[in-house]
Amino acid sequence: MATRNNRRDLNFSNAVVDAELIEGASSFALHGRNIVFNIGDTVVEIAGTPRQRIQPFSSTTLIDAVIESAQAMIVIRVRETEGARDWASTLGWPRYAKTITDPTAEILGLPLYRSSQDDLTEIRLSGAAAMLAGNPQTDGMTFAAKANLWFAPEATDCLIHNLHPFIETHVQIMGVGRMQKFQTQQRETLTEEILMAPGFAQPFFDCTRHSIGGFLYPWHQYYADTDCIWLALELHPLAGSHD
Repeated sequence: MATRNNRRDLNFSNAVVDAELIEGASSFALHGRNIVFNIGDTVVEIAGTPRQRIQPFSSTTLIDAVIESAQAMIVIRVRETEGARDWASTLGWPRYAKTITDPTAEILGLPLYRSSQDDLTEIRLSGAAAMLAGNPQTDGMTFAAKANLWFAPEATDCLIHNLHPFIETHVQIMGVGRMQKFQTQQRETLTEEILMAPGFAQPFFDCTRHSIGGFLYPWHQYYADTDCIWLALELHPLAGSHD
């Protein structure tokens, strides 16, 4: 029998943002204010009448609630709300440019900071969950789920791009930002904006398999309206995982 209420701190949990993974939740009490992100492929059930649910790969903010059942969820509590601009350096997060080889001049000038990344668990997508993940071809596939936090200061464009070796989505933790889509890599071709407030999970963008490998997305970026912290969830396909 699977262990109930199996919980552990994520490796980027810190004095500002407390983050943990809970698997097999059953009558699990949440104290205070919590951002709850369902990373399972079944609903999270919240105690109450009528009972409420968090759909797969969706999130909400719960206060002093009880989770009746959950396959897997990330729970985040914000411990500090002031001085966000200093947090990345205080916590020792590197600038994104220092985490990649041969950064461009644009990336070198980008004030974007990334926490360490946590290897969460394995997730198998099936049926509706595969559709929610933006690509029905992922039905029956198993993924290694990874997560990290990002920080960017007010009025930061966080780089327009369209190719990933993984499927991704994001949850706003602090501040207000936007996920933006473009027709090309130029900012003036903006076609869509999704506003991101604390506790909101961006719906997966539709993607296709790329001929050179990975997943091809519409051109997109995160834009920070204020000083922002957000969580990125990456689903990395495991070799030979498709039925």
